[in-house]
Amino acid sequence: MIKKILILITLMLLTSSCDYKPLYSTDIISNYNISSIEINGDKNINNFIKRGLNNYKNSDSNKNYEITLNTSNSKNILAKDKTANTTDYKLSVNVEMIIIEIKNNSTDKIEKRVTFEEDLNVKNNSNNFSQANYENISKINLAEIILTKIILFLSNQNDN
Repeated sequence: MIKKILILITLMLLTSSCDYKPLYSTDIISNYNISSIEINGDKNINNFIKRGLNNYKNSDSNKNYEITLNTSNSKNILAKDKTANTTDYKLSVNVEMIIIEIKNNSTDKIEKRVTFEEDLNVKNNSNNFSQANYENISKINLAEIILTKIILFLSNQNDN
């Protein structure tokens, strides 16, 4: 019994000193501020990207960005079987980003256009409900990859 208590106390002491922090925690400190976000296109993708970019607002920074995003998604047929039923198709998410950089100490504005595209090959499922759910989850996963690329792009722009 004493041995179990000693092991439990030792484990508690070892794990309590660990400074674990999630990768996408909400207390992110960035060197730039996203002053406005305008998004057009697919509603689900837009909501996901907007929530992700709202974490990167820092009013104390020297660089402000106004961002306009135009999102689109498509579903293209890749292969059909002998009876002309679709067996494979490609889901694509495309985000065109227009960034206007505004520096606090000047009135200069720099505009840049960048396009991010991610796609995924999917096999068709005979169950329409599970297929629709899988497509929605896949779109959000592709939007998450694009959000990561946008954040990396903004961070790299800030380093220059």
